[in-house]
Amino acid sequence: MSGIGVLSVNESHCADSQSYPTLGEYQLGLGSWAIFLYTFSGIAAIILSSEFCLSAWQFEKSVSKNLLFDTLFVNSVYFVVSLLTLSSIVLPKASSFSWALYKIYLGLAMVKFTAIILKLYNDDPKHFVHTITTNSRNITVESKSQEPEDEFINMRSPPCCFCLFCPTNVRLTSGKMELIRLAIYQMPYVQALCMYLVISLNLSGYLQYDDESKNPGVVYFQIIETISFVIALWGIFLFLSITNKYQMGNNKHFRKKALLFRLLLVLINVQGVVIDILAALNIIRCNENMSRIAMAAMIKDSCAVFEVFILGNLNFLLNMVDFPFEILESWSKGVHQVLYDKEAAK
Repeated sequence: MSGIGVLSVNESHCADSQSYPTLGEYQLGLGSWAIFLYTFSGIAAIILSSEFCLSAWQFEKSVSKNLLFDTLFVNSVYFVVSLLTLSSIVLPKASSFSWALYKIYLGLAMVKFTAIILKLYNDDPKHFVHTITTNSRNITVESKSQEPEDEFINMRSPPCCFCLFCPTNVRLTSGKMELIRLAIYQMPYVQALCMYLVISLNLSGYLQYDDESKNPGVVYFQIIETISFVIALWGIFLFLSITNKYQMGNNKHFRKKALLFRLLLVLINVQGVVIDILAALNIIRCNENMSRIAMAAMIKDSCAVFEVFILGNLNFLLNMVDFPFEILESWSKGVHQVLYDKEAAK
């Protein structure tokens, strides 16, 4: 029987409740939807990869060498996520591994995104804060106010808007800036360590990664990964709110690109939690070829590939706004140089 998500058979005829299907079971369980997912995810990966190559060509000419690698890494997130999603769809039994790699890569992208801004200030949080303080005090002198209020920040940033431990009105110092950077930089290391331990325990026979009900150790690792991600998300959101407030990243289309990056972070991760909850509550159903956990993974893959395709194309358009004119200008200069050389040869 083919069907998607909520179209299910009797629970007694469902696949193993915690198992991932083989490729054949995946096709039988989803029918024509599986073919559509294969096709669309493959096309999306090819398009986003091509767009990244074009963007990299442009960045090589327009971005300084000390920022080039970080810029390429951040802009590669969209096509890398599309490749990981494609591998999760084509190899459903490797779905957990693909999404674990996604978390590590996403953490590295958040680190590189932060590094791009800090490198504009010698990669030094003290220099970064000193620039903010100087600008704030200059504005204070001009307005003749007694207190430079712009030096204060609200640390209750999403997803910690209601966290009582985060002060709402605190002066920004280099120490707090280091804390924010540490909150962001810890994520790829924690995610990689958890992934290493889970794989090691799995290969040693102490842990079966696909069977969470019989191995609560997997749940403990997932809790650690979730806490790490929430802390990193708080750090990147707070860092971006500071850069927006003081216009520290006021280069071309920075705010729009930052918005797309934040949307990618929130959409894929938050919807993943929601979908897992729906599967646990039996709202997302199963069939004889696909378990609930497999159905949940398929829905996450489907949402992710559509979202990353849209956001990746929007990011590419922002990168390419002036690119056709740069190509035309470069071609024009080349033609003029050839004509000049011919005239000189005469």
